Amino acid sequence: MRGSALQTVATQRLTAVNYRLLATEVMDTLQRDSRVRAELVRSIGAKADFGHMKVLADRSTMPADVAAMVHRLYSPHEVVINEDVLSFDVAAFQVDLICVPPIEYDTARDYLAFNVLGSLMGRTANRMGFKYGHSGLRYKLRDGDFLVADIPVTTKMAAAFDFLGYDYRRFTESFHALEDVFFYAASSTYFDPVAYLLQARGYRDRACYQKRQNYRFFIEWLKTTGTAAGSSAGLQREHHLQRAMSQFPDFADALKRSQEAFAGSRRRKQIFNGQIVAELTGLEGEALGQLMRRLHDAYPGGRPEFVAWLDQLQDHELAVLHAYIEDMAIDAGVRTKSLHSTSD
Repeated sequence: MRGSALQTVATQRLTAVNYRLLATEVMDTLQRDSRVRAELVRSIGAKADFGHMKVLADRSTMPADVAAMVHRLYSPHEVVINEDVLSFDVAAFQVDLICVPPIEYDTARDYLAFNVLGSLMGRTANRMGFKYGHSGLRYKLRDGDFLVADIPVTTKMAAAFDFLGYDYRRFTESFHALEDVFFYAASSTYFDPVAYLLQARGYRDRACYQKRQNYRFFIEWLKTTGTAAGSSAGLQREHHLQRAMSQFPDFADALKRSQEAFAGSRRRKQIFNGQIVAELTGLEGEALGQLMRRLHDAYPGGRPEFVAWLDQLQDHELAVLHAYIEDMAIDAGVRTKSLHSTSD
């Protein structure tokens, strides 16, 4: 998830034996002196040494000032906060405390497990048109480059794994070596090696993944083993979207609501916007902005009712809207010029 975050403290790598001893101490201290729901992120069984420790914690079980708690419990020399991760030193070793909301605890528990596996599975999900991450399986509804909605598909990880073509039972049995993780990542019927090629990625993604040693190892492993694409790797994103809508009814409903809301918003912007009001009234700049706000707020019932009215208007009824705009402008002392006026 992250490499060396500490800048002022020199940290060391620990052998597996010493890592487990320190992990026991860290977890005992955390759970003895607080009611924090937390656990070590699962690691590969044969991992010989460790550069840092990942601890997953339920944010709702922690005090408001997490950094103060860490200082009290561990007396670190340095604490670095990066979004939901708080990194600190214990016995010259980096500990990453990953704080997530309770609804994401179980999903993050699986996503973070076994080194780079979550990221590798995420590439398969991305290839299929979805996002797999801390919060489970999600779908981003877009209109071109514009993000319309970020919609949960499922937070049930067994179902998410199955949808992505992975055997969840095998996942729960753990992995002994990094190569076992690689074999598992490539086991999905939807797996496609092309999804992992750095040259096919944007600059920011390439820079990010080039820093991840085990991700680079995976790419080399693909080349060395000649791992082929899964039998269903060629299926289009639309096929997977239809599968998701069929398998996850709540997602299908949420997607439909988002699509309808976006369509409604787009039409409202087409029939009521600053350009139309400016053409009707001759206003511009701050005066135009003030009238736009007044058109919303002065409508009977206020802004929600005005939006509902716009949604109900048919194309042949837009003259009523234009008349309302002109009347409101006149009330504000503005002389209007109708869009429908004709010259002599």
